[in-house]
Parts: sequence; structure tokens; C-alpha cells
Amino acid sequence: MKTFMRLIRRYVLLAVGLSLLLIVLALAFIVWLGVRFGVVWQNQFRYSYVEIADHLQQNAAGEFFFDERDTVYWMDGYEWAMVLDDDGKVVWQYQLPRELHRQYTASEIAVFSRWYLDDYPVFCQVRDYGLLVLGLPKDSVWKYNFWTYPDLIEWIFYRGSTLILGVLLLILMWCLLFSWRGAKSLRVVADGLDALAEGRTVQLTAKGFAGELAEKLNQTSAQIQYRNEIIQRRDNARTQWIAGVSHDIRTPLSLILGWAEQLQRDISLPENARHKAA
Repeated sequence: MKTFMRLIRRYVLLAVGLSLLLIVLALAFIVWLGVRFGVVWQNQFRYSYVEIADHLQQNAAGEFFFDERDTVYWMDGYEWAMVLDDDGKVVWQYQLPRELHRQYTASEIAVFSRWYLDDYPVFCQVRDYGLLVLGLPKDSVWKYNFWTYPDLIEWIFYRGSTLILGVLLLILMWCLLFSWRGAKSLRVVADGLDALAEGRTVQLTAKGFAGELAEKLNQTSAQIQYRNEIIQRRDNARTQWIAGVSHDIRTPLSLILGWAEQLQRDISLPENARHKAA
């Protein structure tokens, strides 16, 4: 029984440990994905769109240029670029596709600044010289703009830990419940083994994953009981046979002893004959 209790305890601890391990692995996988794709993003672009916007300059003549290095160096990883003035007109461009317009309305700018421009993912930065628009290759970045209520964000940040802790507790309770049900079935099997070791008849009714083991113990108990009955019948037959043989031997022996005693007491016999009868 103690062995089974240790087994049950190990099973419970193993279930809890595996659950916690899965949670840690899931969190580690999420962190790994973030780091991996962050590194991929950094390797794809030499500079961020904010840095490019900061290093793009405009002189007094209205000409655009990059300080320190040429345009190709700064635009590494980007498909094209353009600068729009206050009227939405393109005043500077770099490899701008022909299918794109050279002037945009305020509504068009409001739309593509958050999403896509003709299926090109774009990033926008406002500077003194105008609106810098950097275009990425098609299908290279997935952009999705969303909004929510401040109360929801506050709830996520301040109560998210409580929610995560609640989920962990639910998982732990599920593991304990599953372990308790398994332990209950194993306890029945353990009691059956103790009864079997003491020679008592076993008839278990365990269900679940321990049902097959309980059925095997019932079969083993029935076989042992049957063999014990055979051994008992054989012992009874042997005892009766020995008793019968003893009776058959004891009766003539009693007669012989009685005759010998009579001969010993017969004074008509010689002394030598009475001594032999004794």
C-alpha cells in the first residue's frame, strides 16, 4: 500500500510539474518568436523609418539629401520612398513605382498612412520638410490598425497577472482532480493487492484506466482460490487415507499386545517363554 501511495504522490507531482513546464515552454516560445522576428526585422532594414526621416535633409534650394551617406545606403531594405508637401504633391522620390500617383488628397493620405498604398506596406513620418513615406515590398509586412478603450488596456496591465494566475490555478486544479481520480482507482487496486497477499478473496470493481488491472487481479484471485480448494481437497483425502491405514494397523496390533500380556501373566508357561512375551 505504501508503494502505491508513493506512486500516486509521484504521479500527482509529475502532472503538476508537466503542466507548469508546458506553461513555461509556451511563454518561452512566445518570447523566442518575438526575439527571432525582431532580429529578422532588424536584419532586413539597415535603419528604421524614424532614423531615415531624421537624416533626410532639405537645403535652401529645396533639394533633398542624406547626411553622411548616400540614398542607396539609407534605403537598404525599403522598396521606395517619397516626400509629400502640404498640398500632397511629391517633391522628392526614390524608385517610386510608376503605378503610384504623384499627388494625393488629404483623405488618400489619411488612408494609406495607416494601412497600405496600392498593396505596399508604408510607414510615414512628419518632418519640417513634409511627409516622408517609405514603402516596403508587397506581402513583406502585415499591418493592422485597431483601437480599444483605455479601461480595457488598464485592466489588462493591472489585472492581467490576476487573470494569468487564475488560469494557472484552474490548470492546477484540473491536474489535481485528474490525479485524484486516478489515485482513487489505484487505491482500490492497492487494497486488492493487500487482500491478495493476506490470502483473502479479491473482487474489485475499479473503473477508468485501473479497470483492466482490477479485472486481472480478480482473475488472479479466482485462480488462487481454485488452486487452494484443490490443495485443500487433496490434503483432506490424504488425512482420511492416513486415518484409515492407521486404523487398519492399530486393530491387529492391539490384539497382539493383548495376547502378549496374557502370555506374560500365564504362570503355567516357562519363565523364558513369559520373558519373550514381554
